[in-house]
Amino acid sequence: MNGAFKKLLALVVLAVGVCAVLFVFWQIPTQDSASAAFSSGASIADYASTYSGVLSRPLFPEKSLFLPLMLQVLWSCLLVVGIVVSSIFFPAARRWIMLLTVLTSVRHLLWRGFETLDFSSPLSIFISVLIYGAELTAFFAMVIGYFQVWGQTDRQPISISRFTPDQLPSVDIMVCTYGEPVSVLYRSLVGCQAIDYPKKTVYLCDDGNRPEMKELAEKLNVTYISRAENTHAKAGNLNNAMRYSSGELVLVFDADHVPCKNFLNETVGFFLDERMGFVQTPQHFFTDDPFQRNLLAAKEINNEQDLFFHVIQPGNDYWGAAFFAGSGALFRRAALESVGGFAVETITEDVHTGMRIHGQGWKSLYYNRDLAAGMAQDSFADVIKQRLRWARGMTQIYCLENPLFARGLSLAQRLCYFTGIWYFFHGLPRLIFMVAPLFFLLFGYKTVNSGFVEVLIYYVPSFLATTLGYTIVSRGVRHSFWSEVYETCFCIYLSLTTFLTFLSPTRAKFRVTPKGGLTEKLNFNWRIVFPQVMIAALTVVGIGMAIIRGIQTPEYAGGIYTNLVWALYNLVLLLGAIYVAQERPQFRITPRIFRRIRCELKLLDNSIAVGYTTNISESGVAVVFDEPVPLSGTVLLKIMDWDINETTILSVQVVRSIVDENNRHYVGFQVVNRTEEQHQKLVRHMFGFAEIWADDYVYTHTSKSFWQLMMTPFRLSSAVEAPLRRGAPRFQATLSCVLNVNNQFVVGFSNEISESGVSVYLKKGPQLQVEQPVRIRIQWQSGDISELSAVVRRIEDVGGGQLKAGLEFSQLTNEQRVDLARQIYRPKERLIRVAPSVSKFMNCTLIPVDGSAPVAGMTQEVSELGVIVHLKARTDLQIRQKVWIQLSWDGQQIEKYPGEVIDVSVYYGNHVALVYFDGLDMKTLDLLSARLHEPPESKAFKTLMAE
Repeated sequence: MNGAFKKLLALVVLAVGVCAVLFVFWQIPTQDSASAAFSSGASIADYASTYSGVLSRPLFPEKSLFLPLMLQVLWSCLLVVGIVVSSIFFPAARRWIMLLTVLTSVRHLLWRGFETLDFSSPLSIFISVLIYGAELTAFFAMVIGYFQVWGQTDRQPISISRFTPDQLPSVDIMVCTYGEPVSVLYRSLVGCQAIDYPKKTVYLCDDGNRPEMKELAEKLNVTYISRAENTHAKAGNLNNAMRYSSGELVLVFDADHVPCKNFLNETVGFFLDERMGFVQTPQHFFTDDPFQRNLLAAKEINNEQDLFFHVIQPGNDYWGAAFFAGSGALFRRAALESVGGFAVETITEDVHTGMRIHGQGWKSLYYNRDLAAGMAQDSFADVIKQRLRWARGMTQIYCLENPLFARGLSLAQRLCYFTGIWYFFHGLPRLIFMVAPLFFLLFGYKTVNSGFVEVLIYYVPSFLATTLGYTIVSRGVRHSFWSEVYETCFCIYLSLTTFLTFLSPTRAKFRVTPKGGLTEKLNFNWRIVFPQVMIAALTVVGIGMAIIRGIQTPEYAGGIYTNLVWALYNLVLLLGAIYVAQERPQFRITPRIFRRIRCELKLLDNSIAVGYTTNISESGVAVVFDEPVPLSGTVLLKIMDWDINETTILSVQVVRSIVDENNRHYVGFQVVNRTEEQHQKLVRHMFGFAEIWADDYVYTHTSKSFWQLMMTPFRLSSAVEAPLRRGAPRFQATLSCVLNVNNQFVVGFSNEISESGVSVYLKKGPQLQVEQPVRIRIQWQSGDISELSAVVRRIEDVGGGQLKAGLEFSQLTNEQRVDLARQIYRPKERLIRVAPSVSKFMNCTLIPVDGSAPVAGMTQEVSELGVIVHLKARTDLQIRQKVWIQLSWDGQQIEKYPGEVIDVSVYYGNHVALVYFDGLDMKTLDLLSARLHEPPESKAFKTLMAE
């Protein structure tokens, strides 16, 4: 368990303890029986069994909502069947599912209003009306939300070839910046300059008056605009830039948004309609948002804003009310001038400006295709700040220029804008739903004056319809459970912000959302989720009290079970919201974009390997090859991007290399000596082709979505932050090796080998030291021999008289690199051996140096390292004993070699000795190796090839 989780656990335990103490010693009982129990020194269990009032509804009433109970049961069963069948077999019938959801919700609300409110005491009335009011508010939000997405548009581009050359409008591309880093603006400006359109001018609108931005604009041939006073934030910045530009169309981008090459070719054609005021495109995010990143859920959930850009905005467009969303919008200058430029009265200048343009009778259009990509927020705290800014701005619009009464808007436009504003008022209802079950579990006040049977009859169909319907209506972009997690994260802050803005709508200030930052370590921002932690602690206490009450007062089991399930569901949502505040490290300075582009790699022997990129950044490229390729030193990589008609040649070095179980070779290259031209080309490869964003969306089923939410704590606790990176692929390989250490020779065998080094097992001998230069001689499977320079990088004593040394090859010539790669990457071979030995049977006598009696035997295996000998009789040989190894080669020639006993053991009743050669010179090793590997003996050399 990491430190952040320990802190979180400690915080929750502390909060639970504090809440429990407050509950026992501070709560004031509301009933005489409770007071008597408390004052008489009764136990907590006795106190927990008291209630304020009783459940007046029987468990099985004769009638429910004016009909017999069994008829309501039948209606519920029919509704559940209809909902499930529709969601499974007719998901495209979205309007029918919307109507079915509204019907079940109305039925539930009628039952709640007529039969479950508690009027037994003033406080009971307040609690009942409060919760019921939250339900009505949520229902209203659902209905107007369904109206907003009742229809969806799917616009097709209009070719700009329909313009004559003289009619083709000029475009001013305005990139707004305040405090973003140069690296962020660099990508955006390069992308804007790469847009394929003949009549365009790019402007860098710097509200920070920074010299580095002016220098960047000059380097990229971009017009630089600044101003002395930064009044009205982004809106003032854009209005100022319009005074220095004259294009017929104005394209607006935030500092971090990079357009694709075809942006204007696909959007300018819509302005053939002379009443077209602006065209809005989606905002795609090429980095994970804090929910995806901090919950490790990038493969389970989409970006939190995808629902707006790919479901709500096409719905707005259906009603002719597409919103201006701040970036990626193309305006007709005349439309902007008709409303006095960008709105400065509110801090959501985008929505406000678009609403005013609609009010002047101009049209808008939403082109639902990702033509630009930006960066998501760096941290969960930044998300909160951004949402609070939006909430302030939308509340300002409601107070200062209410769309329900604004001039010039159609009824549908009024409702769409009002729905967009109303979304930011969900905070209070969500907060009420979070604390509602605690009224009963902690204090005994009824939240629903009914038994659990009626709750099942009315609530279950409504819950299923809302949950399944949400997934279908949102086209799988988001699921109801995750929406509730988002609302749980924001609700407390939004409630306070909207209330304060209502009191003073003109005091809100614009704050830029930071982008492009780095997080060096895991950090839990407990301050920002402290309210959720406290509510979660109270919920845990309430669940404990519910268990006690269930034991003490079984007659209230219906109310207990209902509120217990409600509290458990809330706890899951709260934990999801709390875990988002655990900021995970972000080490990458330059983001990676996942693109598949054909590329060619020129190897050291001038041969060409063909592969495909898997991802690209401004500093490197990852490539996959169908088979392992030899890589060493600096090589040339040619990227052939036919999608944007661009080719780039880069000098690259290997920083990561892995061969998978299917023999595919994944290589990470770092660009060396990158030029300015290469840098810009890399940016264009990353962002120039719009189709790469089409596969960035996740579509999962509702049940799977809930399971993913439930598994969040376990997923986070088992996360590994820093994956192992290797500079070259390592193969398991047992090869005979000889080390030359200061002209002393040590025999060993390899454990694994790569182009950059080798891991070797050695008999203890000459003193090896880290960073010591050595020479190593490697006997390959083919019989070839390589003699290479190396440096000792690590030494480990593995017992049994052996050392394990990690060697890094050094000072290799180009010929040596090519030969090394050729030996390692033989086609379809993986260099994995069973043993470093040849199975060879010959007479062997071990003659102790100390004059003890010789021991005769038969060799089983022989290698350059030593011999394994089956002894003919019981022996008194000792480990570390020096001996002469006398071998009878082919039964004729007898040779003696110095050796040392490493191990003596009994194997199936036979004594077996492992004896290493000791102190052989190079000439003797050459002769020994030649004897071992000459035909036909080499055929018996045991090898195991990888499949």
